[in-house]
Amino acid sequence: MKSKSVRKLAVLGLALATLFLNGCGQSESERLEARREAITQGLDRANRLLFSGQTDQALDQLEALDQQYPNSPEVLEAMAFAYAKKPDHALAAFYFDTVVQLDPSRADLAMYAARSHGETGDTASAARAYQIYLQDSPEDAAAWRALAQALTSEHKSKAALDAWLQAIKLSGGKPDAADAASIGRLYLDLDNLPQARRLFEASLTAPAEGDSRARALLGLLEVDIREKQWAAAEKRIAQLDKVDPAALDNSPLAAARLELKSWREAQAELAKQQLVAATEKKKAEEAAALAQAEAVRKEGTSGTITIDRTGETINLAGGSNTALPPDLDKSATLPGPPAHREEERVTATVAETGATTPTNTGEEVAPTPLANGSTGTTATTTTVTETVVEVAAPPPVSPQSLRERADLAYEAGNFAEAIRLYQAALAEEPDAAPVYYGLSRAYYESKQWPQAELYASEAKRLNPGDLRYTVNFLRAIQRTQSSERLMAEMIRAKERFPDSPDITLALARGYERLYNNRRNAIFLYQEFLTLAPAHPQAEDIRRHLQTIR
Repeated sequence: MKSKSVRKLAVLGLALATLFLNGCGQSESERLEARREAITQGLDRANRLLFSGQTDQALDQLEALDQQYPNSPEVLEAMAFAYAKKPDHALAAFYFDTVVQLDPSRADLAMYAARSHGETGDTASAARAYQIYLQDSPEDAAAWRALAQALTSEHKSKAALDAWLQAIKLSGGKPDAADAASIGRLYLDLDNLPQARRLFEASLTAPAEGDSRARALLGLLEVDIREKQWAAAEKRIAQLDKVDPAALDNSPLAAARLELKSWREAQAELAKQQLVAATEKKKAEEAAALAQAEAVRKEGTSGTITIDRTGETINLAGGSNTALPPDLDKSATLPGPPAHREEERVTATVAETGATTPTNTGEEVAPTPLANGSTGTTATTTTVTETVVEVAAPPPVSPQSLRERADLAYEAGNFAEAIRLYQAALAEEPDAAPVYYGLSRAYYESKQWPQAELYASEAKRLNPGDLRYTVNFLRAIQRTQSSERLMAEMIRAKERFPDSPDITLALARGYERLYNNRRNAIFLYQEFLTLAPAHPQAEDIRRHLQTIR
């Protein structure tokens, strides 16, 4: 009641003063000067009240002054700041907007109008006010950032992105963690997934600010899901749960956990189907190989087979079904080019003991059924000693890839972990021969021979021109297949890689020790010396030739 009385008295006093002045017969210029003086005095009184903390009394003075002198920009501006201090952001925004409309030269007040609109949640009006302000002050990076945030709230992604990019340009060209996450979100809304991923990853590498890390991980998770990178999405969820366990479940991506569960089930079913298909393919290959080996054996001394590139034939003398001897001389490392090569220990020579039934004495790692559906011991096997061959390395992979992590685990001798990582890599690279190759080697070192053969066969199928995959396959089947099958596959390998010294040497030893066919063996030993006269095993083979001729 008291404030209302004060307001009425103030209005009455000003009205009387105005009547007094108007009634004195002043000129127009005198009346304008008197008006300015009255407004100045009224504003001084109101400001003193504001500075002393008497906001309501100051507003009473200003409202009385506004009624006496309506549409005065000075009075309206003072009222806007007084309401902002009260605070009454809605009225503050109204008066700031009014001043800017009455006096366009006061565009600087549009910034205050925008902030007041923002406090009320009116982001559309805030965006309009920021745009008015920026027409007059285009170099204000903070205002561009505020405009971008307002436009984002209004779901105007393209305009918001333009405002963000202008803000980043003016502030030095590198967004902080929070800004990068916000910009990444806009790229995601615009379906620019590569740029969105780049910005989210940049946010993760910058010092964390508030919830920026969780927002960046949620953004990357959405990119992974849109690109159907389910293995990466699964890893992303694990990262997100460590940063903020509630972030995913409180986001629009909460259903991702169920989607990943469905994906894992689908992957398991796909793996099962692939295994069935691989088993059937393996049976067909075994039948063909056995038929070929049987045909070779039946020809005896009169039979011939073409194995060299010129078409020359050599006799296949009849032999026996004795198993392969165990300790043949090892081939040594071949000289290779000076760079971009890696050493791969592979088995390429035939051995000399009878049939054995290998026992899986190693750690059981992700057992896979045998071709016949069992998981027990294997049939008669042949043993192959190791040959060191230098071959061209596969293309380098990302340091963060599952494949490289699996390779590192294999090199460290952690075969169980290597198998786990290679299996995960297959989800991302289902047609990558190097992954099947690595998986085969890891299973082989874990003494899980059937699995080693299965994945070695798939690597060879995907890339039949890679010598490593063929040699690795031969190493695997000498643990799981009969002598006849091994010999048939070595003949095929020789036909595919006629210039390989190690396959030539392995086949020569096979003819000598498995089939007791010295003529074929001598021919191939000689070819081996022609192909690799400086091979570390060359002198041994020359001496051996003198004993069997």
